[in-house]
Amino acid sequence: MANYGVFSLVPTLLVLIIAIATKKVIEPLVLGAFVGFLLLDGFQVLSGVVNGIYSVFSGPTLGMIVAVTLLFGVLIALLEKSGAVLAFSRAIGSRVKSAKSSLFAAWIIGVILFIDDFLNAIVVGTTMRKITDKYKVPREMLAYIADATAAPLEVLLPFSAWAVFFMSMFTQTGLTKSLGLSEFSIYWKTVPFMFYSIASLMLVPLVILGVIPPLGAMKKAQARIAAQPIHQEEADIIQEGKARPYHFAVPILVLVTFTFAVGGDVVQGAMLALIVAFILFGAQKLLSWQELAHCVQDGIANMLPVTGIIFFSLLLVEGNVRLGTTEFIIETVAPLISRQMLPLLTFFIVCIMSFTTGSFFGTSAIVLPIIVPMALAGGSNIYLALGAVISGAVFGSHCCFFGDATVLSAVACEISPMDHSLTQLPYGLISLAVSACLYLALGFIL
Repeated sequence: MANYGVFSLVPTLLVLIIAIATKKVIEPLVLGAFVGFLLLDGFQVLSGVVNGIYSVFSGPTLGMIVAVTLLFGVLIALLEKSGAVLAFSRAIGSRVKSAKSSLFAAWIIGVILFIDDFLNAIVVGTTMRKITDKYKVPREMLAYIADATAAPLEVLLPFSAWAVFFMSMFTQTGLTKSLGLSEFSIYWKTVPFMFYSIASLMLVPLVILGVIPPLGAMKKAQARIAAQPIHQEEADIIQEGKARPYHFAVPILVLVTFTFAVGGDVVQGAMLALIVAFILFGAQKLLSWQELAHCVQDGIANMLPVTGIIFFSLLLVEGNVRLGTTEFIIETVAPLISRQMLPLLTFFIVCIMSFTTGSFFGTSAIVLPIIVPMALAGGSNIYLALGAVISGAVFGSHCCFFGDATVLSAVACEISPMDHSLTQLPYGLISLAVSACLYLALGFIL
């Protein structure tokens, strides 16, 4: 692989600058990916882009994410068109009496749906959007809570796709043999050092209670929503509809339980939930067969922008891999790493790379084989180092504006990914600062 040095950072920096300036996502990603392949292939850039597209399509990531996204899109369309979402929202709303209690309800639902970050982001936003609207809570705040209980919660439990990935990496790097422990035992010993996830989850109730006030763009969103009148049309619709709360609860319960039963395969869970929803809504004439067919079309159409963002982010990642962006940063920082500073610098490296590239597992797969032998040979606490890698990846998933969970949280709450990212970033940075202090202190203590 050729060494592009500092030039390997150009596509990513270009994407960040343009996205923040324009508050758009797809256009900066397209431009950043094109510039990356221009650096790689010069006058053969079109051929390079085409080969990159083929590589993205042939990889395992795009197919899974697109399948999940489109299936969720259809399921959301069915639940909304039938009135099931509004019926369920009204049932929860009868027990929710304030803005704070509506946000706590969203947080609790997010905690319950720990099995998958996509499932978490979609269900929390879809379920609670109407309730928080009633109490004039900015949808940006709801999206923050949905996202803060997605990946940050999922990694703390060894039953998720995140946990399975990292446990497989422990085996691939030879860590299980070096420590004489199973990958499961190593993961459990690492959980207490996943400081970003722990800080993010603890921060949510503090934000809801107002101990930490609205910050930055979230403060502006709060002022904007406070000036808007409350609309009552949705209350009228729900009173006229035939849907009942169980019309929402049954498909979602099927989705959650079957996903858990098949080992976290959310694609299978979503497919079965769709089948149950079709049969339930059709048999009870909640929707006509023609309306059911239209929901399929509308659900897919609504998710096309999301799949576009995910596709171009993966294309950007493909270019960054060939440019050696992650390797360049590691090689630059490695000479500065001491035993005491290893956890902190590892955390920062993974945070920066996962946030700027949108490649959370990819960054971890590159960093872990380098950090593990360094920690073992240098006498650093291995679990602290592993926690730093995982925490950095979670920060990227939580805060990257074109990350999959970020985009899905925004779509479920019906706001733009950039609005969601900019409003939740201050809270992510608070959790990052807390985590950094802990990694610095424990790097010297342990």
